[in-house]
Amino acid sequence: GDGQNHFQTSCPEDIADAVIFCIGREECYGEIFIVAEKNAQTLEQLANSIRKGLGMEKPIGKIPLWLGSIIVKINSIIKFSSILKAWYVKRLQSDRLYSTQKLEKLGWKAKCSAAISISKLVKLSFAERKK
Repeated sequence: GDGQNHFQTSCPEDIADAVIFCIGREECYGEIFIVAEKNAQTLEQLANSIRKGLGMEKPIGKIPLWLGSIIVKINSIIKFSSILKAWYVKRLQSDRLYSTQKLEKLGWKAKCSAAISISKLVKLSFAERKK
């Protein structure tokens, strides 16, 4: 695909902050809240954040969705990849947008950018593997 579908993600700092925010607030008891950054990024932007964390400079290669669909059909016959399934490719093309209004009405707001957080986490993870 073109990588322009949106992925609204969360950074660990915001998740921890939301949990701490909810502790001791009766209006939060028994409730389920969505914690996510306010502005969703595109899949391409998220992939670039990961690549940046890994020190990868080359542009991301993309294939048209129609070609991906053909590859999935071929894979269903000869099974060269266990992850390459039609439902997975379709899901990667979907927008993942969520409302955080329920938690925001209580006064909580996301504070960090997942793109920056992802890049940091990838760098840390990569550094740990080198040890």
